[in-house]
Amino acid sequence: MKHLKRLPLTVLASAIACSFAGAQENAQSDTEQTKKSEGFEVILVEAQRTTQNLQEVPVSVQVLYGSDLDDQNINELTQLSALAPTLQVGQDNTFAIRGIGSQIFAETIDPSVALAIDGVSLGRNALAGQPFNDIASIEVLNGPQGLLFGKNASAGLINITTQRPILDEFSGHASLEYNLRDTTPTDATGQIVKGTLNMPVSDHSALRVNVLYSDQDPLIDNVYPNDDVRTDLGQEKRGIKAKYLYLDGPLTVYLMADYNTNDGTGERYSRTFRTVDPNSELVDLLAADNIVAGPENMVNNSDGAMFRDVETGGLQGEVSYLFESGIELINIAAWRYFDSDTNLHNDFSSKRDIVDNPNTNEYSQVSNELRFIFPETDSYRGQAGLFYFNSTSDMTNRLEVQGPPPFVAVGFPYCVGAEISGPPPGCPYSNDVFLGNDSITELEQTSYAAFGQFDFFLTDKLTATAGARVTQDEISTDVLQMQRDYFIGIGGPRGRFVESVDNTNISWKLGMQYQSSSELMLYASVGQGYKAPGFNTDNQGNENIPFAVEDEISTTVEAGFKSTLLDNKLIFNVSLFNTKFDNYQAQSFNLEAQAFIIQNAATVTSRGAEISARALVSDNLTLFWDASVLDSTFDEFDAASCTPDSVECGPDDAFFNAAGYSTPLAADFTSNLQAKYERELTADIYGFVNAGLYYRSEISYGIGSPETELDAISTFNISAGIETMNGLQVSVFCNNCTDEKYPFSIAFDPGENNDGLISTQQSWGLNSVRSIGISVSQSF
Repeated sequence: MKHLKRLPLTVLASAIACSFAGAQENAQSDTEQTKKSEGFEVILVEAQRTTQNLQEVPVSVQVLYGSDLDDQNINELTQLSALAPTLQVGQDNTFAIRGIGSQIFAETIDPSVALAIDGVSLGRNALAGQPFNDIASIEVLNGPQGLLFGKNASAGLINITTQRPILDEFSGHASLEYNLRDTTPTDATGQIVKGTLNMPVSDHSALRVNVLYSDQDPLIDNVYPNDDVRTDLGQEKRGIKAKYLYLDGPLTVYLMADYNTNDGTGERYSRTFRTVDPNSELVDLLAADNIVAGPENMVNNSDGAMFRDVETGGLQGEVSYLFESGIELINIAAWRYFDSDTNLHNDFSSKRDIVDNPNTNEYSQVSNELRFIFPETDSYRGQAGLFYFNSTSDMTNRLEVQGPPPFVAVGFPYCVGAEISGPPPGCPYSNDVFLGNDSITELEQTSYAAFGQFDFFLTDKLTATAGARVTQDEISTDVLQMQRDYFIGIGGPRGRFVESVDNTNISWKLGMQYQSSSELMLYASVGQGYKAPGFNTDNQGNENIPFAVEDEISTTVEAGFKSTLLDNKLIFNVSLFNTKFDNYQAQSFNLEAQAFIIQNAATVTSRGAEISARALVSDNLTLFWDASVLDSTFDEFDAASCTPDSVECGPDDAFFNAAGYSTPLAADFTSNLQAKYERELTADIYGFVNAGLYYRSEISYGIGSPETELDAISTFNISAGIETMNGLQVSVFCNNCTDEKYPFSIAFDPGENNDGLISTQQSWGLNSVRSIGISVSQSF
């Protein structure tokens, strides 16, 4: 998957010109987008923090409404990639857009793909772990979002908006979904129950309450009889959210509160062995457990505790006031938190006791955004504001020997896969377990920003856009690394390490937009995105490796057009982009520190095209198509980690230059084709059929590593059902109907990699296997 010669944009443009199919801007709301013979209705988006017609917004964005998610039975954020070709899901709940994401398992680095819910930026992905419920829209914004969405995002943004309370209406909605997943060797079931109640409180206010319960069986089968330790490989989620809206003339007050629990390792840690090196002890150990490693292996035999308990919640309030001048003031204040308690025992073999890895994280964030939206005049429109963000994380991470002999537990190094060479710490680096160490970490991040973006109407058809954002980040950490009696010193010296970093950044954007006619808009822009600095977690005290990780900068040139054709029965949009990342924050294994190190080690270029189409074939049939053509490669990365299968590395090499190799999670071509057919069956009942075909070309989860590559996949989804005039809807569905089992991550087993052996693990997700089910809902 090496691209030494990048794909020119002229080739991409030719490919676009030769491509045509019906398709999708995926914008079908519960109350809008009724198919009419005169064409599509206006699709409204919040991609620039104001309500605009999608066809007039000069950015690349894909919009998914609540009905889109229901049609395809998409309930989790990790399933969203099935509808959004530019978005990919990676290990440890990470995301990538246009081939760029933070493939870093550390809580001391911001994500490259940001998340926002109801106008609030989320500092960590764990805050968005609940299933979708009462969704108004989800917008996937492609490319850097450095101006308008709270904290900066260097690669893209997932913007989620839930339904607001409705005044003067008593209504509700209840749904039940049951599914059966074709896992191996036994099937797994899942149930999701959702409820919404909307109640008027007064003539000017209303209350809306959402409740949710989800219970999903484990995706993998652990055949060890863990009667004396907790092994929670499934996923059980509960949540409640209350929303209060007050609206009186120019004043709007919107208050929200929610509380959620998320128990079980679920799809995040559903890992099994994909390959095992012939020289590994795992060959005999897995054979003793009757486990066969392979691309469809969904069995492990771990005898240690595996659980993950996460509690999330928060409060937020939004106040807006429309002055007589037409200027609107909006202020959003929010407090969000999560507490997690996790234990991992990832040896996956009952005969290979090594260590447990318990860790906790108590995270809290406070944010406030003040914005002024200026009304449109004959010459301009725009918005400006201030943003404040503060977060704190208190984290613990331990390695605990599971049942060691007494002489090991007291004053003697615990050595695995290595012969003891002397008194403590006489254990060589070939210890099987080297990730992490016993530590207590406190992290505080504070961000201040001033921003503005304005459109200037140069003529009736030509508009210029200019925007800028000044951000001041202050980040500090206090790490205490401890030497336990049973373990050798790894990951750098022990002790207490305190450091802080301040950084000022100016992000900007310049653009031109030409409305050629009511059916065609052309645009071009150039701008910079930004990702804040952070810290390493495993190399404190090592003078050869920087403690702090510098900020990441992305510069994007984008051009495209948006068109409505055939009397508004066809929407066809195209964007071309080229993004250069400097100081790219990358993670690699450092032999000296015996740990994964985060560093500014690379420059990256991501370029390609996004195509979106939506065709009203008839009053009953609508076709949707979204596609991504991508070339995302390293320009320079001379500290990429050698793996046992690296074709660029010799036997004594620890690093290689990854220039020319694809970034992880960068598929050359991704496509999602959907069809929706609706027909009136009787005066009170209509039927519907939804079908979707998803294709993704070969993808790599590593760098220059054949063992972490995954072949192209094609999945087919279909659902069919009826809906009555009294609000009852019943449907049956099949996702991944051909049961093309594919993982969402492939990685080397840490201990095996450390010993120079080629053994890999794979992680399974909800889209990874065939799922057949039924959904029933009632609205009133």
